[in-house]
Amino acid sequence: MSDTNGTRLSIRLTPELGARLSERARQQRVTKSKLVNDLLRQALAPAPNAFELLERIRAQYGIKPGSGNASENVSAKVKAKLRQTRALRAR
Repeated sequence: MSDTNGTRLSIRLTPELGARLSERARQQRVTKSKLVNDLLRQALAPAPNAFELLERIRAQYGIKPGSGNASENVSAKVKAKLRQTRALRAR
């Protein structure tokens, strides 16, 4: 759903950047305007605070709050994940 009453913005792109924008919009099957709006929305989103970042890390590595020394748990799990990733790349 597009907002046709939005603010109009005119910018100049280098030929290379314009071509990349066109190609990405074509790949995603969206208009260049929608793609730029989505990218700007993402780039200008508020940054997460430290608590939100910690919660994301805990969720990503399956660490429950209050489960011992969280920093040691995260460190060990991140190291294990890196070893696993490196092993997969080496194949």
